[in-house]
Amino acid sequence: MWDDDVDWNGVIFPVTLRTIKDFKGSNVAIRSPKTYQEVDAGEVSFDIQSSVRRSRKRMAETIAQIDRIRAVDVPWRMYLIMFIILMILLGLITGGLFQSLRLPTSFMILAMVSLVVLMIIIFLCITFFGFKQEEIQDAKRLAALYNEIKVERINQLNNVRAGLKLKNLNLGRPKKDVDIQFLRTYNKFRMQANVFASGPQNGQSIETFFEEIKVKLDEICFRNAYFLKRLHAQMPTGEEISQMNSNSQKLDLVRYVFSTCVLVNIFGQQLLSKQNNKKKPDYSRLCLDNIQECVNRADSICESEQVKQFIMQASGCSHSEVQLTIQVLQNDSVLKLKEKCDNLTKVFRGAMAKLPPRQYEKITRSVEDIEDTNIQEEFSFK
Repeated sequence: MWDDDVDWNGVIFPVTLRTIKDFKGSNVAIRSPKTYQEVDAGEVSFDIQSSVRRSRKRMAETIAQIDRIRAVDVPWRMYLIMFIILMILLGLITGGLFQSLRLPTSFMILAMVSLVVLMIIIFLCITFFGFKQEEIQDAKRLAALYNEIKVERINQLNNVRAGLKLKNLNLGRPKKDVDIQFLRTYNKFRMQANVFASGPQNGQSIETFFEEIKVKLDEICFRNAYFLKRLHAQMPTGEEISQMNSNSQKLDLVRYVFSTCVLVNIFGQQLLSKQNNKKKPDYSRLCLDNIQECVNRADSICESEQVKQFIMQASGCSHSEVQLTIQVLQNDSVLKLKEKCDNLTKVFRGAMAKLPPRQYEKITRSVEDIEDTNIQEEFSFK
């Protein structure tokens, strides 16, 4: 989480297990899980559940088709009525024809009986072979439908097994281990905020500087739905901000804007603007939704006039400079990028000059947490 060119300071410094908010969540979605019932969210547990629901729906449709096929019976009565009607019409037509031709009575009776017998034989043959072919087609269709149900049942069973396996893996992890993993990732994120606020290094172009930060944030958080949800939970709400009256709470809020909100506001919104213009985004729907929720929360914090007043007092900068520093980046032209960096660095260094510095020794991965430094905060808000 350390960067060779930038050090922790009095504005942006690592958080500890004692300072992060307690978090309890059963899934990784910030929005309601119902939002992802009919779509691929891009997260394993959600997609397994969605696959099970789709499989059940397909099974229900297949069973409905089977029931419809079974419900179709041979309409014997209708066939018999139609046959009698046809025989009567045939008798009337042929009788009238024979009468008009004035044929002998014995010949007409023989011809009529022969024609009726022939028609009965033809009708029975058509009926028999037609029903037989229909039964064959129904049998083939039913066999195919039963095979589909069998495959869906196997898929459902596999999905349920996979879901239970994931739950067992997650349930087996102690809460402290999960918190430590989030803490390390969050401090990596805060170091990138520190690097960004410090501005480009000597000779580094503004485009390269922004691109490096964007790539690192993409690896750290923007593709990590769980981290985004927990980061969103760390952000103070408007109600919490209104209740911040003590000096320490106001200082924490100012530091939080620099360490988290600015980075989310600028790079999160920039990412969303580019992905929304693509027919097939490069990120999962769940990650994009979580990024949007984080941007919304961060933007509401930065747009708060109370927060701007706190930053103005802590940095000694004007309202316009603070506004340009924390607002969403309107476009990514070179001029706007440089203007954003210059204002952020100026306000950031102004706050650094007024707040007591903090130094931390580099630690290894074997160390679980970072020790808090005993710093006496002398700065106070008016």
